[in-house]
Amino acid sequence: ASATMIGTSLHTLVQMVDNGLGLTMLPEMALDAGILNGTEVIARPLKAASACREIALVWRKNSPRSDEFRLLAEELRAG
Repeated sequence: ASATMIGTSLHTLVQMVDNGLGLTMLPEMALDAGILNGTEVIARPLKAASACREIALVWRKNSPRSDEFRLLAEELRAG
């Protein structure tokens, strides 16, 4: 039987892999920032052109800047 381990911190995930506890997927920006420095972990790029990541812009419902955040969201959607 195989165990499933879940982590939410990128650094924790890298340390788990570095200690032989499986594999993980990391965003390219984390690799560019050197998250693998000081480890024996090897990164291999995905070849699938369909690999993507969704992100969200979130704010408190009662934020006094809600209108500004909505405008920012519209700009981000427009590209």
